[in-house]
Amino acid sequence: PPRMDPREHRHHGAEPALFGGVESAVREVKATRSCTMKMPSYSLRFAILASAMFALCLHVPLHAEDKPAPAAQEKKLTPEEEKLLKEAGEANKRALELRKQGKFAEAEREWRTALDTIGRVLGAEHKYTMVIRGNLGLVLDDQGKHAEAEKEHREALAIRVRTIGADDPATLVGRNNLANSLSAQGKHAEAEQEHRAVLAAMERVHGPEHLDTLRSRLNLATALGSQGKNSEAEKEYRAVLPMVVRLLGPEHPDTLGCRANLAAVLSIQGKHAEAEKEHRSALTILERVLGPGHPNVCNSYYCLALCLASQEKFSEALVFMQKAETGFQKVLGSEHPYSTDAKFNRERIEADLKKQQAGGK
Repeated sequence: PPRMDPREHRHHGAEPALFGGVESAVREVKATRSCTMKMPSYSLRFAILASAMFALCLHVPLHAEDKPAPAAQEKKLTPEEEKLLKEAGEANKRALELRKQGKFAEAEREWRTALDTIGRVLGAEHKYTMVIRGNLGLVLDDQGKHAEAEKEHREALAIRVRTIGADDPATLVGRNNLANSLSAQGKHAEAEQEHRAVLAAMERVHGPEHLDTLRSRLNLATALGSQGKNSEAEKEYRAVLPMVVRLLGPEHPDTLGCRANLAAVLSIQGKHAEAEKEHRSALTILERVLGPGHPNVCNSYYCLALCLASQEKFSEALVFMQKAETGFQKVLGSEHPYSTDAKFNRERIEADLKKQQAGGK
């Protein structure tokens, strides 16, 4: 799932204004995927494959404004350097938009270009360099390159801890996104430990009802669900959802991601009818807001199909799984894990539908 909707933050003052776009998680659109399966039954499981949750069903992204860079980081730029930074800033903006559209490989290319330029002009430890490295880590997670993403997140996090401190909002965002990469690789216990530490710091720095604190709670809930702690995860989702709706509205990607993951843990616990209702409501909004070809919409098709199959509604489940498979192949390629999972489950649903129809004759 679902990591979602990375927002662009504008910086004011002496810093180059084009470097907005502090990294999210959650997957902005990662993050996480809560309902992949290659299992004997149609019960759902958490397998956080990250796409910044709305990394497809969703890890909820964190956002934070970087503090003004220390004076030691600043230097007088030549006209040529200013031109290069402007070009890198434009590349960053293009990458943010490409990622929102689910064009992850293109976004990665833009961020690598921006990172090379910023690193040469401002240095490897400048805050803008760290922002781009964080964004690059997210889009690597989006594509299933989780080990590579983890490396980016860890290296950027170490620099931030040393230069701006462990409790700086940007540091906490980076630590959150590292935890999401760990979850995507199945390192759920380590991810839970990181998310709990981030949440404690968020509550201390921002307070319990700050948006980043709530997003941190949602990511912790996903880590809990990934380990089978479903009742605990459900409790977190239900507690946070009303606050997210109040702050962001019912159609925001973070809200929809929370609803999708709540539906997943409901299905895992056998509460399929309630889960189906949540999936359908979220899908209706997603199709209208993002369009039917967006990866997050395809993941919603996928999750609803599994929920329907769990109730032996194979005919309708097949329709949604076919949509998911077609969409994933078009956007992510036929060899991407989401595409192969959808193909696998489409074939299973077809087989179960044939058995059901044969039994009804």
